[in-house]
Amino acid sequence: MRDIPGISEALLVGEQRPYCIALLWPEDETSVPDEAALATAIRSVNEQLSHPEQVKRYALMSGPLKISTGELTPNLKLRRKNIMELHQQTIDGLYMATAIPAGDVLLIGAL
Repeated sequence: MRDIPGISEALLVGEQRPYCIALLWPEDETSVPDEAALATAIRSVNEQLSHPEQVKRYALMSGPLKISTGELTPNLKLRRKNIMELHQQTIDGLYMATAIPAGDVLLIGAL
């Protein structure tokens, strides 16, 4: 997912779930990719993956990941468990087709 222009970080969720989703963070809030370009880039990445690995829904998050909130280690690696706990409403919303994810979400997409 890091091959997508304008995206600095991506967290894929899919373990024990019916399909994969992605939480994506833009490089900065001033250069947020538009919906069409983002969907095209994700489709391109999906073409390189097997069907169970492909992203079906995604959320473009606002604001950067932070060390202070426990989302990143001091070496700037993602803390998966902490991110999933902090953004659980968004993750749950992406799996429920009728729900609108809450929180710091700029864009919701589905493929």
